[in-house]
Amino acid sequence: MNNKKGALKSSIKSVIVLSVIVLVSSTLLAVTNEVTNPIIIENEKRASLEARQLLLPEAVEFEEVDYTANETVRSVAVDKGGNGIIVVVSDKGYGGDVAVTIAVDSDGKIIGMSVDASTETVGLGTEVALPEYTDRFLGKDSSSEKVNTISGATYSSKVVVEAANTAFEIFDWVKGGMK
Repeated sequence: MNNKKGALKSSIKSVIVLSVIVLVSSTLLAVTNEVTNPIIIENEKRASLEARQLLLPEAVEFEEVDYTANETVRSVAVDKGGNGIIVVVSDKGYGGDVAVTIAVDSDGKIIGMSVDASTETVGLGTEVALPEYTDRFLGKDSSSEKVNTISGATYSSKVVVEAANTAFEIFDWVKGGMK
């Protein structure tokens, strides 16, 4: 009987000790998150601004606008100086999401493009991120001849082509007063 009481007492003690450890760990994680989250958000904003400035260097200041007509659009930033827009589109490629950031100047031409195809098959899908492919879009506007997809990387390159079409659509929307 004493053996059962000792085992029960030991089990209860273990549960209490583990509960205290979990409570302390959770509290420390919450405090750490509370302290670091504003820093992380600020760093993300700074990195986003730097990426935008690289693609649209003559931009004065960006204003985020809501564009809800297409679920693949992650963000739209309009230069307050009227120099163009930055559109970020993300859609499913073959291996995962492909994120495309496109700069369209005030004349409606693509002047910069950045593609994150890190989830795609190396040597095939990742080719859409190379300048040999993205540079084909530079200088294009909505009336230009379309850029072809890459053979063997159809899913990934379709995302990039559709992102360009979406950027043109958004440019027209912004130019039309966002109506």
